[in-house]
Amino acid sequence: MEITIPCTRIAYSAYGRIHTITGQPISKQRILAVSTSGHRESGVTDNEGYYRIRGLQPGQEYALSLPGVSNSVPSTHIIKMTKE
Repeated sequence: MEITIPCTRIAYSAYGRIHTITGQPISKQRILAVSTSGHRESGVTDNEGYYRIRGLQPGQEYALSLPGVSNSVPSTHIIKMTKE
C-alpha cells in the first residue's frame, strides 16, 4: 500500500556558528531570534559553537542576539526569512 500525504512547509531555520575573536567556539550560548511582529524562537550552540534556530516564519525579519552578552559584535544581526 502506498499513501501520499501532501505537505506545505510553514517554517524555516537559521543556522550558523558563534566564536570568539580568536576563532574559539562558544558552547552553550543561547541565540534569540525576535521578529518585527514579536514572534520569538531560540537555539543553543553545541560544543563547536554551531546553532540552529527552527520555526522561523517566511516573510518575517528577525533580529538575532545573544542574551546576557554585552560585548558581541555586532550586538544584533538582522535576517529576512524567505521561502528559498
